[in-house]
Amino acid sequence: MASTASSFQPTGRGLRRSFFTLCLTAAAASYGADDSYDFNDEFVRNMPGVKIDVSRYAKGNPVDPGIYTLDIYLNGRQLGRNTVRVIPDKDGTKACLSWDLVKSLAIKESVITDQQAERLRAAEECLSLEEVVKGSNATINSGDMQLDIAIPQIYLARAARGYVSPAFWERGENAFTLNYTTNYYRAVRRDEESHSFYGRALAGFNINGWMLRHDGALSWQRQRNSELHHYDNINSYVQRDITAIRSRLLLGEGNTSGEIFDTLSFRGAQLSTVDQMWPDSQRGYAPEIHGVARSNAQVTVRQNGSKIFETTVPPGAFNINDLYPTGYGGDLDVTIQEADGSETRFTVPFAAITRLKRPGMTYYTLTGGVSRRENLVYTPALYQATLQHGISNSLTGYAGVQGSDNYQSLLLGGAFGLPIGAISLDISHAKTAYGGQTARGMSYRATYSKKLSLTNTNLTIAAWRFSTSGYYSYNDAIQINNHYKKNGNKKRSYLSRPKERFSVTASQNFGDSFGNLYLTGFAQNYWDNSAANTQFQLGYTHAYKQISYTFSANRLLYSTGGQDTQLSLDVSLPLGNSAKNYFTANAAHNKDGITTQTSVNGISGDHNQYNYNISASRDVDKRYSGSVSGQYRSPYSTLSLSHTQGSRYHTTSAGASGAVVALSDGMAFSAYQSKTYAVVKAADAGGAHVVGYPNIVLNKQGLALVPNLNPYRINELAIDPKGIDLDVELDATQQRVIPVEGAVVKLNYQTRKGKSLLIRARQADGNVLPYGASVQDEKGNKVSTVSQGGQIYLRLDKEINQLQVSWGDRSAERCQLNLDPDTLASSEKSALISVTVLCYGTQPQTVDYASTSAGTVGKQG
Repeated sequence: MASTASSFQPTGRGLRRSFFTLCLTAAAASYGADDSYDFNDEFVRNMPGVKIDVSRYAKGNPVDPGIYTLDIYLNGRQLGRNTVRVIPDKDGTKACLSWDLVKSLAIKESVITDQQAERLRAAEECLSLEEVVKGSNATINSGDMQLDIAIPQIYLARAARGYVSPAFWERGENAFTLNYTTNYYRAVRRDEESHSFYGRALAGFNINGWMLRHDGALSWQRQRNSELHHYDNINSYVQRDITAIRSRLLLGEGNTSGEIFDTLSFRGAQLSTVDQMWPDSQRGYAPEIHGVARSNAQVTVRQNGSKIFETTVPPGAFNINDLYPTGYGGDLDVTIQEADGSETRFTVPFAAITRLKRPGMTYYTLTGGVSRRENLVYTPALYQATLQHGISNSLTGYAGVQGSDNYQSLLLGGAFGLPIGAISLDISHAKTAYGGQTARGMSYRATYSKKLSLTNTNLTIAAWRFSTSGYYSYNDAIQINNHYKKNGNKKRSYLSRPKERFSVTASQNFGDSFGNLYLTGFAQNYWDNSAANTQFQLGYTHAYKQISYTFSANRLLYSTGGQDTQLSLDVSLPLGNSAKNYFTANAAHNKDGITTQTSVNGISGDHNQYNYNISASRDVDKRYSGSVSGQYRSPYSTLSLSHTQGSRYHTTSAGASGAVVALSDGMAFSAYQSKTYAVVKAADAGGAHVVGYPNIVLNKQGLALVPNLNPYRINELAIDPKGIDLDVELDATQQRVIPVEGAVVKLNYQTRKGKSLLIRARQADGNVLPYGASVQDEKGNKVSTVSQGGQIYLRLDKEINQLQVSWGDRSAERCQLNLDPDTLASSEKSALISVTVLCYGTQPQTVDYASTSAGTVGKQG
């Protein structure tokens, strides 16, 4: 096996280059690595009469025997990272195949004989790729630390683009994880003081691939002489990936997906397809919440009656895009409580998109248990099964069954990819027993999605649903049964069941010069209730040079008969040349009057770890208020603080959020939250930054918690050594990892601690050491190469007292350098130790040498 780069040291010794080896590499590469060539050693100029043995470069730049961690490339496509063993061979060296490496290459089973497979599994002898697969080639590119493999396509099993073999998926370490969000709020209004606290925690343990999780939220409020405490158990469960069938098993409390039926909370068991496990090329959501706050306000988000999110936002437009997902369905009820106590409420529609799947792809869910809905006098059973299958490019069929003790429902439908757009149509039948009677009904649903490229119009989704008077959804069924079980037949139920519902989201992009127009809204009416609920929002956004503005109109028609029209104008422009500080202004009009607000906000810090907001506003009664808020994203947690002062009121809030991961050998903290983490460990490298993650820094123990890993995909994590002590060196600064969702993977970066040593060496006769000579430690490991002027650079290991230098096979072409630990220790505070040493033959002698390091002179014997 030939190499196309400079000489490469075994793992733990690092990469050493010289102009000498680069010249030889370039010469070998120009002719080809498979042929033998003679090099004219006269090009390597040394002292008269001294020649360098260059015969080892006759077949390219050789790779020394050892164990290497290399990036694996197959036919130009990166597969991952693997450990490769290189052993001596009659032609130099060769790389040994491992069974794990063979699996990652996706070679057809018919190519490898049973005898070869057995030998590879046993790992007792070395088989090269060329011996196993005819016409293949493997080349170690030591400059880029990679193994370039070429295999004829006929010998490879077909794999989808973006495929990552499950054999490389990592379940990670046994670990404790905690994502937390806290917010304290104090308000004083007209000499009346109130306090509230909200804390949410997603805690869990990862044990041998099983993942235990508990998601809960604590609310506390004190006002006047009353004090309320409430804890919401949102979800508690244990789950595990079933890789062979691309599925996940969940036991405990969870939510159905909402793709076919409405989202339901359950306690029981669920087995379902995991879309992320499929390659990107074969893969077929919580929505974002936009709003405007007039002051430092509390924003509360509820779904199906449960509080799922609460935070404090500064004055101005806000965007919440980090909700924990709780399924694909169930509208989000948003409440904005201003500092003066006033509230604004609106609903964010949350429904599934059309259900087209790729041909041949099948997705399923199986759920069984009991319903987990609050305020019920009984606990109804719940079973549900759904199936989606891609029949062709333009047709996907789907079906589902759902039921309980007093309820059964069957759904059949299809999704069509047509030139006019993507359409899904389905019909469901439901049978509901309650109060001694039985109701039967039908529900019809249609969704449509289309992007008109010609006009740049995007009709994201338009959905319509009609239900007959006898149709009950699962939630409707358990509510009416709960009513009759609680009250008997004495009281009639006035359950408001939806009759028709229409929702739409559309946008029209007119280009950079003319902006973007968008429309969102829904309308719904009910059986046994003549009222309707309607909400539409029309908006226009545009940017002129550095000024951007948004105009929106929101029309609300309440089911109680009230109505309101809200108009809003937002303007933003940067302050200075950077895009880190902005001036923003907002004016809003509703039936009560006009409110205005101006603010200055921005971010700062070397890693954008600080942000601030200063604002002033006027309400509909022409009362003024001012507020200030700030946030600091430290390496360990995100801290926030805000204060608002108005007419006869003031409010203060403080919060913290972040994540904690505990392993058997330490704890790591982060200001970011996610499901999947990596713990980076590099001993003695405290102060180094993780590339691409603002303000994630290795702590004094050399640990850092890295969030937001992409599960089932290759993640590259790199360390920027800037900031670490000068006497610490990283053997590698980048690694790759492929975690499963929810895993905590650990990446160990090897470091070497010691002083940088620059040796100016001469032979006993006074001549400098030959250029290109090999330098080895006491154990025979190659640690450096002699460069111009007899100079040797290496990272000093305190256990090294001698170095062997060789430039040929004869004894006269070898010598020994003696290093005195006491003399070197006298330069402990110096970043670079520079010494001049004489190199003697195999019989060491006591010599004097000058040791120059930060102006010091030492002596070695």
